[in-house]
Amino acid sequence: MSRLDFEAMQRQEQSGVVFSGGGVLNEFYEIGWNTLEEIKSQGLSVLLLPSTVSFRNVPAIPFSEDDVIFLRDKPSFHACKKLTSSIHLSHDLVFYPSREHWDTIMKKGKSLRAAVRRLQTLHRATGKRRSLLMLLNQKVRLNFFREDAESTGRPSGLTFNTDCTKALGKASQDSWEENHIVVSNFLNFLSMFKEVQTDRLHGAIACHTLGIKCELSAGAYWKNRAVFDHSLKNAINSNVTLRPE
Repeated sequence: MSRLDFEAMQRQEQSGVVFSGGGVLNEFYEIGWNTLEEIKSQGLSVLLLPSTVSFRNVPAIPFSEDDVIFLRDKPSFHACKKLTSSIHLSHDLVFYPSREHWDTIMKKGKSLRAAVRRLQTLHRATGKRRSLLMLLNQKVRLNFFREDAESTGRPSGLTFNTDCTKALGKASQDSWEENHIVVSNFLNFLSMFKEVQTDRLHGAIACHTLGIKCELSAGAYWKNRAVFDHSLKNAINSNVTLRPE
């Protein structure tokens, strides 16, 4: 995470910071809490973009009455409702733009370099034989499960699995254009599949955006289920279901 330039913010007379938190603030995200504490120590207010929040094992809560908090699910809303009067229960921001907007973003990843990267990811995700079947328009399912310490719901016996979060580029803290390229690669890659199973919430949301059949696993903590119940389950034309536990 890039270090904030508080001196420049003071010169520009900024009164607050828009904070994304990666969409989740919990006991695993120490750098997020530390950054929020640093922001508040400068007397700045915070506008928290839609997030899931848990204060479990968090020693200090760096929010105050002048902050504006947007939350993605009802458990987070109830956990935060006494912190500030400016608290809102919101769907993920990806639900608000039109499909035409996301089609425009997808066009940013049409370069030869991007196509080669997606093909390399396809080979890792499905194996060369199954990727050839895909190119021949045969139906192949994408297994898109996380592979880090929080991976608890990945089905056993998967022959192929790729965490596309890492495979198609890294988000930038500084450039919208770079982020558009990463999102474009991600959406274009998913659009090659007709069926996905995942424990990555952004994977399920992207599948909803693209109209892809998706089975979402609950994952290591409450976020997937809570956001599914609030935002995905009753979304118009959603093909996302929650995997039975």
